[in-house]
Amino acid sequence: MDDDSNELHDALQNIKSRSDFEAFMNALVKDYTENKETWDNDTLKSFLEALHGFNYNSENDRPSWKAFGEMLYAARLYE
Repeated sequence: MDDDSNELHDALQNIKSRSDFEAFMNALVKDYTENKETWDNDTLKSFLEALHGFNYNSENDRPSWKAFGEMLYAARLYE
């Protein structure tokens, strides 16, 4: 894992509040900007389809800031 991926993963693991989620979102945008070529779902359409697929297959039925972060994190690569 490179430094940017570590930063993104760490931001995800640290989500406990809305402000933590906002920090994660900033890290997600930075990762996309700097590492778009590593994302399997690098278009809005493919990202939203992956987000839908991950959510559909998830058994987590308790919404939380961390759950939202996990969905967005997974949608980068989910197929």
